[in-house]
Amino acid sequence: MNPNYIKEEIRQRVRMSDLVERLTGAKLIKGKMLCPFHLEKTPSFFVNDKKGVFYCQGCGTGGDIFKFVQLYKGTSFSGAVGFIDSLYGFGLSNTSPTYGQYVQAKMIADKRIEEEKKEARKRKEYDHIAQDYRICVRALLPGILEPFSELWCYYINQKAYLDYLIEEGGY
Repeated sequence: MNPNYIKEEIRQRVRMSDLVERLTGAKLIKGKMLCPFHLEKTPSFFVNDKKGVFYCQGCGTGGDIFKFVQLYKGTSFSGAVGFIDSLYGFGLSNTSPTYGQYVQAKMIADKRIEEEKKEARKRKEYDHIAQDYRICVRALLPGILEPFSELWCYYINQKAYLDYLIEEGGY
């Protein structure tokens, strides 16, 4: 989504006075209140909803909704856009993942990798069994090991299983 579109959409949807009241917890009286950026006894912080700006005559701080959030929350411009977007639930700037989404995606990827490793181990075990079966069949067909055929196949299968257990155990 176009960043300029997001900024303009937020400017149109959010009233400056509503944002200031939500963040500070103070109530605006006739468009003015005590400045949240410095200590004072009389209100010198003014909000103009028509223009979407604020200005403090005491400290000279002023700007639009994004500047207010930047100063009040101590964040960057993009952080202010994301904060306002999430505060009002617009869902406009959900193009980049949050840290929670990143952690969740990493957990899913790690789980998938672990499952693939298990599948690879199973395939390797089945490959050993199939190879051992082919050896037994080849030995039994020409009658080379006929007297020991059952014992030989048992030995091959046990060895393959033992190799698998050793490998799975990491030895």
